[in-house]
Amino acid sequence: MISELRIALRALRRTPGVAISAVFCLAGAIGVATATFAIVNGVVLRPLPFHYAPRLVAIWGVNPARDTVRRGFSWPDTIDVARATRSLDGVAAMANAPGGMTLTGRGEPLQIPTRIVSGRFFDVLGVPAALGRTLSADDDVPGSQPTVVISDALWRDRFDADPAIAGRSIALDGRGFVVAGVAPRGFAYPPDAQMWVTATHGAPDDAPNRNIGWLEIIGRMRPDVAPATVHDDLAVVLRDLAARYHPSRGPEEISITPLQQELLGDSRLALWALLAAVLVLLATACANVGGLLLVRSAARAHELAIRLALGAARVHLMRQSIAESVVLLGAGSIGAVALSFALVGAVRRAAPGNIPGIAAVAIDWRVLAFALVVTSAATAICAIAPALLAASRDARPALQGSGRTVTHDGGAIARALAGCEMALAVILMAAAMLVTRTFLNLRGIDVGFNTDRVLAFDVPQPANRYPDAKASLQFADRLLAQIATLPGVRRASSVLIRPLWSVAGMDWPVTIEGQPPADAAQNPLTNLEAISAGYFETLEIPLLEGRAITDRDREGQPGAAVVSRSFAKRFWSDGHALGRRLKFPLPGSPYSGQWFTVVGVVGDARYRELRRSRLDLYINAAQCPYPVHQFVVRTAGPPDAIVGAIRREVRAIDPALPLDDVVVLREAVQQQLANPRVTAATFAAFAAAATALAALGLGTLVAWRVRQRTRELGIRLALGATPRQVMTLVLSDSAGVVGGGVAIGIAGALALERFLQTLLFEVPAHDPIDLAGVGALALIVGLLSAYLPARRATRVDPLAALHDASA
Repeated sequence: MISELRIALRALRRTPGVAISAVFCLAGAIGVATATFAIVNGVVLRPLPFHYAPRLVAIWGVNPARDTVRRGFSWPDTIDVARATRSLDGVAAMANAPGGMTLTGRGEPLQIPTRIVSGRFFDVLGVPAALGRTLSADDDVPGSQPTVVISDALWRDRFDADPAIAGRSIALDGRGFVVAGVAPRGFAYPPDAQMWVTATHGAPDDAPNRNIGWLEIIGRMRPDVAPATVHDDLAVVLRDLAARYHPSRGPEEISITPLQQELLGDSRLALWALLAAVLVLLATACANVGGLLLVRSAARAHELAIRLALGAARVHLMRQSIAESVVLLGAGSIGAVALSFALVGAVRRAAPGNIPGIAAVAIDWRVLAFALVVTSAATAICAIAPALLAASRDARPALQGSGRTVTHDGGAIARALAGCEMALAVILMAAAMLVTRTFLNLRGIDVGFNTDRVLAFDVPQPANRYPDAKASLQFADRLLAQIATLPGVRRASSVLIRPLWSVAGMDWPVTIEGQPPADAAQNPLTNLEAISAGYFETLEIPLLEGRAITDRDREGQPGAAVVSRSFAKRFWSDGHALGRRLKFPLPGSPYSGQWFTVVGVVGDARYRELRRSRLDLYINAAQCPYPVHQFVVRTAGPPDAIVGAIRREVRAIDPALPLDDVVVLREAVQQQLANPRVTAATFAAFAAAATALAALGLGTLVAWRVRQRTRELGIRLALGATPRQVMTLVLSDSAGVVGGGVAIGIAGALALERFLQTLLFEVPAHDPIDLAGVGALALIVGLLSAYLPARRATRVDPLAALHDASA
């Protein structure tokens, strides 16, 4: 084989253009494919860094007949589930929304992202402490010493990697917590958390309340148990809990999801789709290189025919053809490895941080094995057509032609390769069109409020000094009065949960006046928002009917509510909500279960995500028992320019309070668009590359066919054929290849739409206009790529062609 490789190197040096094109094509395709697989491997295939990762499931309650919202569990419900289950050998809980605690006593007050968990959290996951110990079930007991586990990054950044940190006391929210230990380096679950505290000490007011479903349950399945068994087991437990403690909720079902799938969400399918797209691109590149080698082999027909005539074995010619492909693949693979390392590094730096495991993506043995398989497959694809041609070649026609023309060897194979390239390009073009339309649809959504020049921020308040909603309200009133005096501030207000803060929120049941209890139990959950006066004006949410929430709606006054347009249409068939009454639970408030009168209707707003709006219900923060400490400020100039002034006003009121979660709302919307934008851009790039390769492949085929038919075309011109007739003849030959490839590609695109459906938004399935547009574009590109070589065919010299014919 060494001699064949030497001959292949000499042969490739005689056609450097083909060799360079093939190497660059293969290096780019294999490099991108390897880098994409590295990402899929690191994020999707690699198990979570927990000892019990394969056995971990996320558990939620759902009521599909009522709403698509997943319902969390209360702390007492979680304890009952742990006691009653027979299919789980470990049960832990975790707050279903991000939180934070203020660290003081070590420089400026700092809000640390904190997740409230149960004491068995680390034990159920199978994660030991790197230093000290993790939380334990004893830390769940009321009256026990408050303890906290800190992340490795926090330990290094804020505590100077103190090896004696375990057992020391730190001040969090004005209370003393003992540092139990330090989590292992690289442990990041949830990804934003830097501290973990127990429910008993992290949320002492919410922990005993059975009516607040704020916890996600994480279960560890027994080794011999399947998820279906866990579902059946917990369904019985949930029905019992609902009957005993939550009869007003109506029937609920249990949702069991593997924890890794829960963490990835839509990113999982998007990554698989990208890998599929890049493999399609790789197949297109291989077909293109195979076509180039085939054309090159046919162009050397006379040389190879002489070798056969002189006694060379066909096996030897096949081996040489394969050797040339191996040389090209070897050179391309070197470039692919370098490109894949560069791409993986770029992705780690640029990818959204909310994708678990993205920071640890690397080229490991799985990735190298994938690259080896891909390279071997590419070698086979690129080598098979020229090798088959070499094996089947008849030397006589080439020798009889005296080398003046090229034989018709390999025409069917070359046409098939060009058609495959066109079909694959159509599939990628259709995918790019679908995801791009999704991105454009999301970008064009009316979020329901004006994000221009709006600053949002949070001022977390420790419970020991702000023990209830009244204390938070007094702070908010003082701060808003001071902010209103700052230069450049147009309006400011407070809100319970700002738009696009999280997918979690206050999902609240409501009862409409006159509804039977059974019907009320089936009402969809609403998005409860407590606001201060001027909130709608600050965000410029349009007031459609009635009035807004005002300072008159204080504690002691009749309950007043403003609802969204969708809320009004959902609960009152005539759409007239003004003056209608509703009630809802507000535990700890005199307004709990009391009637609220609808005083206004406003436009819908996207609070949780861009893809859907919810049924929004607004009340005055003064009539709500929950602390309100998020704020929105509309400015005349750049919003971030007033952050320093707001921070000074906060410190003037209370020096121990930090300013946290500072964000410009326009940027919050852009963050929601980050994943769809990257997906659309990536698919568009793949589609453009595949289309360019298909055009190159088809153009090469047509040029080759023109060279094969030089004599024929010259004779036609000599006998009176017009250049237009010759061009039509050549293009008609190409039209069959293009048309067949487009038809196959559209069939593949129809199947692809079902695979991508969960990634799409307001994109109709099997839209004939879209498919027709993709097909038309592919036809235009294909025929344009054939036009230039067809035009050259009209310039064949008839005299030269006749001279060749008589020779």
